[in-house]
Amino acid sequence: MAMVHDPRFVEDVPEGRAAIPAFIVCRNAHLLCASCLGDKRSAWPLSVHDTQCPTCHDEMLKSSQPSRAVVIKLDQYTFLCRYADAGCPWKGQVSQETEHAKKLCRFRFLRCGRCGEQYRAGFALEHNELCTELVITCPEGGADCLGAPRSGMYPRSQADEHAKKLCRNRPCRNFPFCRTRTSAANLVPHEPACTFQLEQQASARQEAATQRTLLAQSHAENATLRERAERVEKALKSASEELDKERTRRRELERECDDLADKLRDEIRRYARLAGRERDGGRGGGGGGERRSRDEQRFAPATRQSWSASRSSSVRDDRWAPVHDDASAYSSAGRSRY
Repeated sequence: MAMVHDPRFVEDVPEGRAAIPAFIVCRNAHLLCASCLGDKRSAWPLSVHDTQCPTCHDEMLKSSQPSRAVVIKLDQYTFLCRYADAGCPWKGQVSQETEHAKKLCRFRFLRCGRCGEQYRAGFALEHNELCTELVITCPEGGADCLGAPRSGMYPRSQADEHAKKLCRNRPCRNFPFCRTRTSAANLVPHEPACTFQLEQQASARQEAATQRTLLAQSHAENATLRERAERVEKALKSASEELDKERTRRRELERECDDLADKLRDEIRRYARLAGRERDGGRGGGGGGERRSRDEQRFAPATRQSWSASRSSSVRDDRWAPVHDDASAYSSAGRSRY
């Protein structure tokens, strides 16, 4: 017996067993599939060939019965669902395929009770997203959009009409910056003016932000300048205090120089007196020489101490050299005076 391949069988099935479902059509138990049997009995007008068994040409039975033996034989083979091309993965016995395809398969076709369109059983949610007669709620005003109960509920096919003509809760296109809600007709003049106003407000906000940035920069620069001014002020204060100390020190040095100059003048006077006595003593005899040596021993230490103090003062601070020069001038003046 020849072997043929039926796409709905997983394995190859002998040709004589490929009729699904198989009907006994004559008294010799010859078989026809349902489609072939239907073609014969639906032909009009009926001919002799349409009433004879195509195998033995015997007259066909008026009431054909399904062959239970063929069904049992076919159940030995693995059979695919009739919706396998659509993606159904079911595999089983031939006798179970009809029940699966009509009651369980998620790829079987169902007819929508609202719009009348067909959809696959496992894709009801996807169909509801497109069903034109499914009742939906106004997305803007809710179920009571027009004020009356359920006035915002309508079939999807009427959604455009409700939104364009009836709904009074349409938001402005500038939402959320504009909270206006009104009808579509009122939004026509409102939206251009609203957009212009919002653009002006945005420009003003941008300008304000720029000014705030510039103000912050100015505050930062002012803070930097204040810090610099404080540092300069502290430096000036420190310099002023240092200058006051130097002035005080100079005055003290000047007083010391004046004292030294006075002492120097006194010593010069004493020396002049001693020189005069020496001259007078030279004239009067040797006694004057002895007195002169005693006077030199008396005044010499004071003179050396005065000159030592003067030199140490000049070495201590050379910046006050003019003061020492004045003291030298005083001493020179004293010598010339005496």
